Amino acid sequence: MLAVGNSKGEGITVEQDRLTQYHDHCYQYDASGNQTVVIHPQHSQRREFNGFNQLLSLSHKDGLSRYE
Repeated sequence: MLAVGNSKGEGITVEQDRLTQYHDHCYQYDASGNQTVVIHPQHSQRREFNGFNQLLSLSHKDGLSRYE
């Protein structure tokens, strides 16, 4: 199990207190710290947030989900 505050080891990268790589998963964040992209060899996700940091949409291999 990964404890981000104590992340150590090969294949784990933390930058500016954000997990950016965990083995074959890569993560990207917006300026507010919301996780906007997850990339994995078999799948990926993109997330869109509003100015209140609320999730607006989630794009994945099965389609697009929108939240209001």
